[in-house]
Amino acid sequence: MYDTLQRIVTASGLWKEPAHRFRLSPQVYEISETQREELDALGRALHECLAGVGRIAAIALHPDLGQSRAWRTVAATLGAQVPSLYREAMLLRPGAVPAIYKVDLLVGEGGWHLIEIDGQNIENHGYAVLTQKLCAALRPEADTLPGVAVAIAECMRKRGQQRLALIYAEPENPSHANFYLPAFRILQAELAGEGIELLVAGERSVSAGEGKPVIEEREVRLFMDLPFFRHNHCLGRRLAELYQAEEIEFLVPPKPFLGSKALLALLRNEEGDEALEVVLRSQIPPESLATVRRYIPATYFTSKKAEGRSRFGDQPFVLKRYLAGSMRGVWFSDDPEGERALRASNSSGFICQREIRNTSHRFATFGDSGDVTEQDGWNVRLIVHYAARRAVDMTVTATQGKHVHGGRDAIMLGTTIN
Repeated sequence: MYDTLQRIVTASGLWKEPAHRFRLSPQVYEISETQREELDALGRALHECLAGVGRIAAIALHPDLGQSRAWRTVAATLGAQVPSLYREAMLLRPGAVPAIYKVDLLVGEGGWHLIEIDGQNIENHGYAVLTQKLCAALRPEADTLPGVAVAIAECMRKRGQQRLALIYAEPENPSHANFYLPAFRILQAELAGEGIELLVAGERSVSAGEGKPVIEEREVRLFMDLPFFRHNHCLGRRLAELYQAEEIEFLVPPKPFLGSKALLALLRNEEGDEALEVVLRSQIPPESLATVRRYIPATYFTSKKAEGRSRFGDQPFVLKRYLAGSMRGVWFSDDPEGERALRASNSSGFICQREIRNTSHRFATFGDSGDVTEQDGWNVRLIVHYAARRAVDMTVTATQGKHVHGGRDAIMLGTTIN
């Protein structure tokens, strides 16, 4: 089986770069049918919350609306760290929810804990496809979630579209170029099997002239998303203009606030701010808000590490920058490096969240020669993709430390339903 799994990953092209490697396992992650139903119930509530936050943003950030203190606070939160060219585009189609998005869950005391809602990140889609392939090789007869590619294809067919463009933001450092490109190619190949043409291009290869952008000599109307371009700002402005003119569409509408860590603190309203609660309930059904809140750990807005200490006392917490990516901009309260970084930071743009003590798991892994070793002490992060109000994929990342993220020492597992 080791050789089969290695062939799948090698054929994907992901392991051409050492930084993309991870440890293979002969196992899958299992959930029950009841847990699948729980994920779907959470998905329905999340859909209502994201749609409601979009409507709230349109009111709060309108110059003539939302003049009270609570609305101004919401405006400052949802507009934080957003480049100017996105400010108009992100208020269009207020109630539109991303066609596909992900959330991160930790497994701790009491069950699942929602530590991230990301309505903008598309970089995990390819990894989700790959872990589903590994899962199918290990458990070919098992029941599984439908998968990211199937969900995207279904959405496109409903829109009457067969061509989709993914223009990715290229990094500042050329040595890091195309880090996520192999994962995008995995998604591209899987969508081709669903009859969908995915065009993948770096921002600098696409012209921002008149008319719709042309990629590989093909004009495109439907795009995956509108990322923060670093090099081709003219392209970003042109896509925003075309979106405002309703000449193009995005599967993931450009709403950066739906990928902000601040969203957790806003929805949780930990301090019970009555004026903020009125704002939230004006656009979000109370039962949906209550459902999502059950999963979010205690989370506060903060601007200083001292505030985290005062709120949580001796209890461990995590401080996160609003637009942190992966584990960058995330510090644990007992991390010495984080201590130095946080002492030097007294600006706004952070949340502090109660640290979830991960439930330890026992997993088996393959060594380089195919030998199998079982080990306790694995901590897991469940990355759940949602589309059309239901869970369509769950990818599991596991590490031995509490900083659970992908890497050479991490395990990545697909999920089956028993």
